[in-house]
Amino acid sequence: MKKRIIVTLMSIAIAITSVACGDKVLIQPATLGTSSGIEVKASDDDSLDEADKSSTEVSTDANFTSGEVIDNVYENEFFNVKIPVSEGMVFADEVKVAELNGLVDNTITNEQLKEAMDKQGSLAVAYATDNNLSAFTVSIGSAGKIATALLSEKKIIEASKDSLISQYEGMGLTDISTSIEKTTFIGEEHECLSMTGTAQGVTFHAKVICLLKDGYIGTFAVGGPSEEVCNILDGATKLN
Repeated sequence: MKKRIIVTLMSIAIAITSVACGDKVLIQPATLGTSSGIEVKASDDDSLDEADKSSTEVSTDANFTSGEVIDNVYENEFFNVKIPVSEGMVFADEVKVAELNGLVDNTITNEQLKEAMDKQGSLAVAYATDNNLSAFTVSIGSAGKIATALLSEKKIIEASKDSLISQYEGMGLTDISTSIEKTTFIGEEHECLSMTGTAQGVTFHAKVICLLKDGYIGTFAVGGPSEEVCNILDGATKLN
């Protein structure tokens, strides 16, 4: 059940990230204590209707990183976020994150990474869980600078809402409700998707926030049977 919840949260995050997927770069899992790098390699896929395919750019910003985990805190200098998880939560290592993405390990080849990105549109780069069926996931996708310039957080979340409901239904939840509201995240106002659903008399809560920057979309999702787990996003601050 725990793995199913993790996969569902990851799928929710990836569904949001994939809405604006254009040309892609290869993104590796966040590492424990050391920032990950990337190798740029664009694909031909472009699902962004608002932008002309020929003008979509992939960000090759040398400052891009998929983040790192330090003392049970997820940090990402590129998105300038620092997110400590709840007490009792533990982050998975790079190998487990790669396995969750359907990859063999964190030393996969460029071609394997490209195949994963082409299939999913984005990758989970970090996740943490506890013994109470709660989870926190981070997914990042490359959409191209045109996409992130044209689209807003709200448009991306709204466009992916039906897919997110399907993810909840696939998890066996009923009485699903969603809302999109502004919230304070890293000291700024951002759009937040809140979702609830019921299974066997237990209510499952989830919140999702996405950040857009220089051709990349970072999606931060948290969920569990206790609404308190959603406070993880409330505790996020700027790294610098």
